[in-house]
Amino acid sequence: MADLDDTLERIRRGYHALGVGAHRDVVAMFEGGEPEREGGEPERDAGAPGRTGGEWSVIDLVDGHRYAPRELVAMDLFGSLPSHWQLVGVDVEHWHRGPWRRLLGFGPAVDGAESLVVSGHYRARPRAPEWRWHVERVPFIHIWCLAGARVKSVSSYLDAIEVRRLPAAA
Repeated sequence: MADLDDTLERIRRGYHALGVGAHRDVVAMFEGGEPEREGGEPERDAGAPGRTGGEWSVIDLVDGHRYAPRELVAMDLFGSLPSHWQLVGVDVEHWHRGPWRRLLGFGPAVDGAESLVVSGHYRARPRAPEWRWHVERVPFIHIWCLAGARVKSVSSYLDAIEVRRLPAAA
């Protein structure tokens, strides 16, 4: 249970860090549950930030097409704002944890998994100097599938994408 609580705390810190420049906390949302090396520390690939503990796939939930993730997998989930907008913060309004249920047939079937539904609004503003004072609220709903300390997948309901951890290579 402590592993799951640690994972939930990492996710909570990651949402808080969005827009304030604490990139390490955002990347940490996708880490956890890595296989350990001798000496008790997690095995990490320093050349692949945000991908430790397994590779990821991005799935379009409308047509089922699979895409390779960006270099930083967190950007696939949080990088959907157009480039002329700047993310300045996140307001998490709902945080609900419960047993994993597939939503309308989307998402992997995972036995013994927990779900975390996080919804709220991004705060974003245009990058144009004359409009920098104007802040818009952009809604989001993220559905996390957690198995122990590992994030198995995250679906962005409004963007119709899923970031899914690929099965470990045998």
